[in-house]
Amino acid sequence: MNPVDSSKDANSRVGDVVKEALRVRERWLDQNAEEAKAEERLKDWEASKPFWKPWFRGHEKANWKLRPKLFRDTECKVEDLFEFEEELRAEFKRRGSQLAEGLTLPAYQDDWGWYSLMQHYGAPTRLLDWSDGALIALYFAVRDRPKDKNQDGACIWMLDPYRLNRLSFYPPDDWAGIALPDWPAAKQYLPELFADEELLREYPLAIDPPHIFRRLFSQRSHFTVFGTKLDGLDELAGEKKNGELKNPCLLEKITIPAEAVPAIRFELELSGISESTIFPDLVALSRELEILWSAHFGSPPAPS
Repeated sequence: MNPVDSSKDANSRVGDVVKEALRVRERWLDQNAEEAKAEERLKDWEASKPFWKPWFRGHEKANWKLRPKLFRDTECKVEDLFEFEEELRAEFKRRGSQLAEGLTLPAYQDDWGWYSLMQHYGAPTRLLDWSDGALIALYFAVRDRPKDKNQDGACIWMLDPYRLNRLSFYPPDDWAGIALPDWPAAKQYLPELFADEELLREYPLAIDPPHIFRRLFSQRSHFTVFGTKLDGLDELAGEKKNGELKNPCLLEKITIPAEAVPAIRFELELSGISESTIFPDLVALSRELEILWSAHFGSPPAPS
């Protein structure tokens, strides 16, 4: 799929983005209900409907691909990347425990806990961050944007995680919904370290991480974990049938014009979405105050 083909434009303000997200959400809800009725699983859908939410992801540039960091800007084979990732996971666990003074760490055997921690501190993984908060994703889309209005636009991606798992994993499995770390489905995406197990799953899985870290909680975090397909999300959404997208209710892209970014930043701040609410620590609070200072007095001076 060419992601731009499915994009929807927000006009210029936070309210426009929210309205477009609500429109997509309602269309997806209707489609899920129709399919559940046709497939005689309406009872299951009605039970899960109160918990169903679309996920959101903000991109500073609208042309960025939906790829996790481990798969970006590389020509390496997935098998080689997976083997290298095992080394990264082991090294992060070995050294991270020494650098995390005052932080509640996962149990040593909690592979998903450590993997989530790696992702949120920027180490290369097969995880892609999502949030169930549209404004949180919007903040990431405009957070580091330059003030130059001639830049390309930003965007927000929307994902139906329930549909993703039906397409990529279920059936024939008896498990359904968003995966949890202790589910058999999840274990196939994160094999035990150095157990000589191959990564067999092709397409991404939607999974909820354990919220034992403040960042994960404040960002309302969720993940997709990728398998062997570098562009697995695009492939699932973009397989065409009779000239139409095979899965039109899986992904949606809402583009943000570059000229709208300053107004959106201001409106997000007014709505309580700021650096220190997204990253609740002293570093983020200091960065937020520096941004405020810079906005009134120009660029901060270089360190002496």
